[in-house]
Amino acid sequence: NLGRSTQERVKPRNEIERQIAQIWQELLGVSQVGIYDNFFELGGNSLLATQVISRLRQAFEMELTLQRLFESPFIAGIAKNLEVLRQLAQDKTALISEISKTDEEYEEELL
Repeated sequence: NLGRSTQERVKPRNEIERQIAQIWQELLGVSQVGIYDNFFELGGNSLLATQVISRLRQAFEMELTLQRLFESPFIAGIAKNLEVLRQLAQDKTALISEISKTDEEYEEELL
């Protein structure tokens, strides 16, 4: 049962989940949150959701949308989204680097 907010609270398992949990605790004014606790069942609303997204963008330097929080209002889901975004950014950087390298090699061949 996803969305449980009082029983069987699962603690954050990694640094991303810990950072998200800390942001939620500060904004929601609660002392503990589990990775499957529902943001809105803990007292979150659209105004707080906007603040959460703003803090997540600052903390992780990634563009996470408000829609993602509404679709998956759980720390575990948000953390997974951030991990996917981080991997995509790394893949994009690696691809750009490879293209630049290939362009330089091609230019040298032409000379």
